[in-house]
Amino acid sequence: MTALLENMEGIVLHAKPAAFGGRSVRIFTKERGQEVFFAARGIIGRCGTGLLLPFTQLRLTAARDGRRFVLRQYEGRAFFNILDLSYEELQAWYYLIELIIRFFPAGGRDARLYTLLLSAGKTAREKNKELTAF
Repeated sequence: MTALLENMEGIVLHAKPAAFGGRSVRIFTKERGQEVFFAARGIIGRCGTGLLLPFTQLRLTAARDGRRFVLRQYEGRAFFNILDLSYEELQAWYYLIELIIRFFPAGGRDARLYTLLLSAGKTAREKNKELTAF
């Protein structure tokens, strides 16, 4: 079976270490909803590790082989610097991520939620980093 390449836009929700120095990255995509992608060590070295942090908007190309996605390239921009947030603000943003992971199933496309997340990120970047301000 050959892998199909797909171009997508998404927001990083969570990343954790995976096999062979790679990372398993949970991304809420505009096209497919919440999906898990594998980023190999070589791709991370070429595209950067900082873009795989939560609250980062990405444009990505991934190879799909059956149900699995493997990142081939990505670029993006963080909504805000996580280090500038207070503990309470960071906790609120992570709570939002947990709600998305729990209540929006993998593969369930939701364009309205994606637009809402982008709007919240833009507001946080330009005006006020508190989630409740949105």
